[in-house]
Amino acid sequence: MRKKDLLNQNVMLFEQLRKVELENTALRKKNKSLEGEIEALNKKIEDLTAKPVYSEPLIALEEKITETAVLDDATSYGADAIGKIVLRATEYNGKLSENTTADSRTLINLILGRTEISKSEILAVVSDDCGFDTKKSRIHTIMNEAFEYFESVMAQID
Repeated sequence: MRKKDLLNQNVMLFEQLRKVELENTALRKKNKSLEGEIEALNKKIEDLTAKPVYSEPLIALEEKITETAVLDDATSYGADAIGKIVLRATEYNGKLSENTTADSRTLINLILGRTEISKSEILAVVSDDCGFDTKKSRIHTIMNEAFEYFESVMAQID
């Protein structure tokens, strides 16, 4: 190659290098500005998650609910009994809904009605002023009566 061609090629390579350096500088500036935006967004996220966005009345209500949410033994036992009754009623209603007879709707309503009665009876027992053992015994009796009633309703399927 000739000297002139080498010089031209060298000039052309320097120009390309200069363009790439300018482009690199522009990309670095853009990268820095984007990093700044990311930091600002992260700070906003931290601020939003660090403190609740509740108003004062909502905070007071939340505290009041949290204070009263502690269940005593009788209430907890009653809630467990109600859960068992509802689960058993759901199980039987599922079986009744599989058999689409003329009486299945009536039987389902009987089970649901007894479930609601049992829940209100358990609530009354939990609200009484007697000892835990008495409440536990009465709740257990209500639960067993509900189960027996469910069995008698299921016996009507034929």
